[in-house]
Amino acid sequence: MKLKNYFPVIILASISILIGILNYKSGIWLTGWDNLHPEFNFWLNIKRSIFAVWQEYQGLGLLGGMGHASDLPRQIFLLLFSLFIKTNYLRYIWISLMLIIGPIGVYQLLHTVLPYDLSTDKKKIYGFLGGLFYLLNLATVQIFYVPFEAFVTHYGFLPWLLAFTFSYLLSGNRKTLIYFIILSLIGSAQAYVPTLFVVYCMALSLIFLSELFKKNKVQRLKKILVLVFATFIINAYWLLPFLYFTATSSSVVSAAKENYMATDDIYLRNKEFGTIPNVALIKGFWFKFVDYGANRELNYMIDPWLRYSASPIILLSGYFFFFLILLGLLSQSKKRSEFSYSLILLFMLPFSMLLTDTFPFSELNNVVRSYIPLFSQVFRVPFTKFAILASLTYSILFAFGVGSLVSIMEKYYKRASLIILPILVLIFIYALPIFQGKLFYDNVKLKIPDEYFETFKYFSNKGNTGRIANFPQASYWGWNHYSWGGRGSGFIWYGIENPILDRAFDGYSTSDENYYWEISQAIYSGNQEMFEKSLDKYQILWLLVDDSVISFSSQKEIYFNKLDEMIGKSQKITPSAVFGKIRIYRVLLTSEPKNLVFLSNSLVNIGPQYKWNNYDKAYEEYGNYISDNRQQITDNKTNNSNDLKPITYNLQPDVYYPFRSLFTGRKQEELEFGVEDLGTYFSFKTKIPKSMEGAKLVIPKFGNEVFNVGEINLDNIVSKDPQVFLDGEVIQIPPPLHLAGIMASPPEVDQPATPEVKISSEVSLTLPYIKEGNLEVRVPKVGGLYSYDSNVTFDVFENVPKTCDQFNKGLLTQETVIENNTKLLKLTSVGSSNCLDMDLGNLAQRYGYLVTVESKNVEGKSLLISVINKNSQRSDLETYLPKKPLTYNLKPNTSFFILPPMEPDAIGYTLHFDNISIGRVKTVNELGRITVNPIPYKFLTSLKIVTDLSAFKGQTLKGDIKVDHPNPSFYKVDLSADSTLTPNTYMVLSQSFDKGWKAYEISCQLSVVSCQLKKLFPFIFFKEIKDHVLVNNWENGWDLSSTSYNLQPVTIIIVYLPQYLEYLGFSLLVIFLGFLFLTREKKYPHGIKIEPVVN
Repeated sequence: MKLKNYFPVIILASISILIGILNYKSGIWLTGWDNLHPEFNFWLNIKRSIFAVWQEYQGLGLLGGMGHASDLPRQIFLLLFSLFIKTNYLRYIWISLMLIIGPIGVYQLLHTVLPYDLSTDKKKIYGFLGGLFYLLNLATVQIFYVPFEAFVTHYGFLPWLLAFTFSYLLSGNRKTLIYFIILSLIGSAQAYVPTLFVVYCMALSLIFLSELFKKNKVQRLKKILVLVFATFIINAYWLLPFLYFTATSSSVVSAAKENYMATDDIYLRNKEFGTIPNVALIKGFWFKFVDYGANRELNYMIDPWLRYSASPIILLSGYFFFFLILLGLLSQSKKRSEFSYSLILLFMLPFSMLLTDTFPFSELNNVVRSYIPLFSQVFRVPFTKFAILASLTYSILFAFGVGSLVSIMEKYYKRASLIILPILVLIFIYALPIFQGKLFYDNVKLKIPDEYFETFKYFSNKGNTGRIANFPQASYWGWNHYSWGGRGSGFIWYGIENPILDRAFDGYSTSDENYYWEISQAIYSGNQEMFEKSLDKYQILWLLVDDSVISFSSQKEIYFNKLDEMIGKSQKITPSAVFGKIRIYRVLLTSEPKNLVFLSNSLVNIGPQYKWNNYDKAYEEYGNYISDNRQQITDNKTNNSNDLKPITYNLQPDVYYPFRSLFTGRKQEELEFGVEDLGTYFSFKTKIPKSMEGAKLVIPKFGNEVFNVGEINLDNIVSKDPQVFLDGEVIQIPPPLHLAGIMASPPEVDQPATPEVKISSEVSLTLPYIKEGNLEVRVPKVGGLYSYDSNVTFDVFENVPKTCDQFNKGLLTQETVIENNTKLLKLTSVGSSNCLDMDLGNLAQRYGYLVTVESKNVEGKSLLISVINKNSQRSDLETYLPKKPLTYNLKPNTSFFILPPMEPDAIGYTLHFDNISIGRVKTVNELGRITVNPIPYKFLTSLKIVTDLSAFKGQTLKGDIKVDHPNPSFYKVDLSADSTLTPNTYMVLSQSFDKGWKAYEISCQLSVVSCQLKKLFPFIFFKEIKDHVLVNNWENGWDLSSTSYNLQPVTIIIVYLPQYLEYLGFSLLVIFLGFLFLTREKKYPHGIKIEPVVN
């Protein structure tokens, strides 16, 4: 074929290559924001993709919630390129390649859908214009500005996939189907963000739907079924595991702290641009996104484009292009061509999904988001999901629109086609900054310091020898800034095989997030014992401290000095290596696993299991422990003791902590205890199981945690003692045993607890009967120096709210209102935020406090509350107050927040409130009384019920154990016969608890070939060890009592069963491709060829 037939393609490719060259920077890495870097260690990351269901390297291990395996074809492609291209250019090459093939794909697509009778030359011209517009529009800029592999792959392959979809629907040609399959396989990297695959499937569905309204329905249906089947089989290797995650664990994503804190904000930032003028230009939230520049000052991230696109000429050019798009849409609605209906539907899908602030689409979107939380989470950023499809359909209709304009003008002017030249020039002018090096954000074109690669090499030489805790851990946000310019969700795990406890993974794991709450509480409270216990509890073998991490709000909140002090004091931590600003330490663990497996015996059964916590008193006292994973997690968030939910157990706890979790750093509805303000005292309530009758209630000594200190005379100190009630009856202690500060009174015959033991630090009493199990601790409310009451200081109403957002200075008002005799401060914001601070400078941080806040969410977002630690300058607590209930409530809500004891010598907090409005959405909140009072935090968390006081700490066994761990989902554990092992022995797998983990005792000789084959499917051939228990409230354990480990050597296979879904997907793919390439094409495989309609 002559070269001139490829001339438009060559020009498009040349322009794309030129853009790549002009945006190239020598010696840099394209890194930061969200990124994938398999090039740091190809074989490691390819292995992870082959065994992608269980993400072992992500913190404590988790079920993959993204299309991790889908990146495999891209990784293999880059591996081949790495043979002759330097590593730091590989990511740049892939991204540039997508920039090249995307516009060419549009050209190919237009060749398929343009009218059948259109001349070849016009097809080339209009195809070229469509491809050029796809390359040079604002959607392309925003997708590539901070490129992420899934989005740019979607950009590159979507036009090709739709082109061959249309082509196959026309011809039913086997060769076309093979092209479709190959492109689907290579382009599956778009599914790393599975919602992009959902958008792709939605597009296919609309095409298929429109096909079924045409003639020859049976023949068309056959082709549709072939494409559906092929799409499923090609993607099954990553899709089946993702469907499993969606069915079993999708709620984890929306429940994650960083997600529920950000989801509404992100959506509202998208909604702000959900107007017709913005959608017409495909302008999204990036145009108001701010980031810290090299001068460490906030500025609009996309500032060069913001200023350029604001020019009247550029703005008018954009709207002129949209006029041509609408003209093209009109031409499709009037002229009946083969794919007119498909193109109209394809345009309407992204157009309607992006119009989130335009009636009626906004109302429909709000309803769906309200009743389908999963939809609200996965499509919280509509722009990134639908902008590429919008850009594609705009480009197609743009070409049709130019064609229609030329046709109209030809009626009056013979040389009307010359209008194409100024349009062509206008496209280049519209996207001029692309040719000035502004396609990529300057802050993602960086040189990664060599010390990171030295760190990769260090751990590579060590092998996968244990879990790494990286520091600092200043915030729950999985986002860091570095002194060398880097920023984003991180990258070091692409070069290190060891699991790394980074915050980037918390969005998919409650265990990972709980680790953060515990370790940060330990560091910022200066609690050395808690710090070391946390390292033991989570089996952390290495500490990696990156001194290049910085904070733009306050460098002090990073707390390197405190971390260094705690590391220096520890006898368990020794320096191991230093590479520039990266320091590595080795930890001597009490329970050091072998390939993440260890044995332990005499494990205490602790109750209740908690969901969220920042202080594990049980581990501090007993070391490794088990919990009945079938028990109900405490849910006692109520003010009425009659409403407390009963707790049932399959296994009787040895030790039960009534107030095991006093954590309040998340949503109010998640509190695992009840609390009520009853005027003169606070009532802390919980439910204990009736099965604990006859057990001993151990009451700790009250250590002067609640007392009134005179604000003027500091020597005027009055200590207050709590009272303990069971089922409404006070637990009375005779005066000689009155050690805990519990209310003393003469003993009665029928009291709910009788004293048993007196020891130096606690009192133990037997519980002879339990009626309902309602346990209550009444804490006297005290004032004085270590307290605060806004009804006394009046600063809620006297403080003047200020604007906190320098980039959003819209409407901001405040007024005092009276509702039901309650005085409230009403804050109203539109496109702005009202900030209000209250100084609590007198509070000694060595004590725990209860903060109560009266508030009412009237409209829009609820109030953000932060408790800023004046010593560390960090937000110790940050969350949103309750939202407006579905049924309108006239009374304000009372929220309860507990501040645990922090550093012994530190003083002062700041209460910060923020009334945030984004875009045109009004936010109205009312703020009432705020109080802060000391509470006996240590007393409450130490209160426990014990069935056997002789219960002792679990011990790690040093028996002969060999562990073979070839991939993340498989362990072979060899136990030698050891008569010293007790019947109460557990095998612990140091991975976050998941019911998908199964253990099987092997009953054949592995040296036999048939046994090796059976080992691959242990769930079919071998006996399962059923007693799967929760260890340390996060990891897996199996009771080995049912095995013969103490009589003879035993081999146990541990597998993660859902991994077999990926194996099934690979098998289906191989069988399908084998069948496709090894069989011959029938003469008429899909019936008659359907000719396109001629206009």
